[in-house]
Amino acid sequence: MNSFFKDLLSKSYGERLEEGENINPFDRESLFSSPVSTSSCQNATVSILILMDNRVASNTLTLSGLETDSKISLDTFNHLLRTAFPETNVTQRLDYAKGNMPLDYSALINNLSKIFEIELNCSVVQWFRKKKGIEMPEYYNKYQPDKTVVYDAEDLNARRGGELATISIGKIVRMMDKHKGELPQPIQEAADEFLPFAVKLGKGRNASLHTEVVDESQFIEFYNRFCTFVREGWFSMFIELKESLRMK
Repeated sequence: MNSFFKDLLSKSYGERLEEGENINPFDRESLFSSPVSTSSCQNATVSILILMDNRVASNTLTLSGLETDSKISLDTFNHLLRTAFPETNVTQRLDYAKGNMPLDYSALINNLSKIFEIELNCSVVQWFRKKKGIEMPEYYNKYQPDKTVVYDAEDLNARRGGELATISIGKIVRMMDKHKGELPQPIQEAADEFLPFAVKLGKGRNASLHTEVVDESQFIEFYNRFCTFVREGWFSMFIELKESLRMK
């Protein structure tokens, strides 16, 4: 990981000086933190920082059972959120950080939407693959040789770079909407409530990947929808589904 991203994932130099850390300003190891290791993330407690009145609050929203890549994305999101919405003295610190220029919040949306996409691919997509004859758990989230699985014109057993190819949020949501009756009972019963939120999250993901600047209001709207998805227990249904598919 290069020094620019290490710096984003650590406390600012000024914050560390304020806390009394002994920092040599000419020492790279003092200025930049070590990259997050995959093994440490696997056992980490995972929480989403909460925004209240445009400030990072002391309380958090807990998520469990996430994939390692999802945990890394969430940890990155929390670090970036502290930069965009400091805990104290919001106006002064933001003005100092951005020089009164507007911020692009694409990175924040991208991290949360990536979590959503990863977890849908590891749950709902695997469910549809199993219904089409992919052997579970042997080929859970893996390519099964000599097997063709086409669902709504989507190849659910395609390979990309040697790994099972992922499906976009928008396509997964359309599959769920069209085939609600084939989903597990708890997800099926909640589908009419969560699908509108899932559609919006998919659109937010697309917006964060395009050239347009994503402003603060767009980010807050996306962030609130994501948190609602967690608070309502909808996210947990997908976590439980993927765990059941992994079991022998």
